[in-house]
Order: sequence, then C-alpha cells, then structure tokens
Amino acid sequence: MGLPVIVLGCKADLGNQEVTPADASMMLGRYDTGLIPVSITDPSLKDKLIKSFDYLLRAIVRERGEPHVYKVKKI
Repeated sequence: MGLPVIVLGCKADLGNQEVTPADASMMLGRYDTGLIPVSITDPSLKDKLIKSFDYLLRAIVRERGEPHVYKVKKI
C-alpha cells in the first residue's frame, strides 16, 4: 500500500501566499495528491492540521501492522 502523501499549506489564513491554492493544486495533481490549507490561528484550519497529522499517524501505524491504539490530544 505505501504511505499516503499529503501537502499542508501552512499559514493559509494570511492571504498573501506566494503560490495560490489553485496553482499548488494543479502542480500537485501529477502526484495524485491535494493541498490542505492549515493554520494555528484559525479554528477550522487548525482542526484540519490536527486531523491531517492524525490521519498520517494512523496510516503509519496501519502500514507497520501495529495494533496500537492512540488518542490525539486536542491543542
């Protein structure tokens, strides 16, 4: 299966990105992945950040075949 690839667009709340989300998505399309805008100052974007790392950690545990169950602590 392999590990998933995700791309996080940090500080998405600032609005003055050097690369627009549309340009990033077009560039990432060839890798069959998308862009997840995240930030720690906007509650909805912070939730996306937490869920992204939760997803990656679960994928790593699943790939290793470990039966470990963990809980993500909200920050």
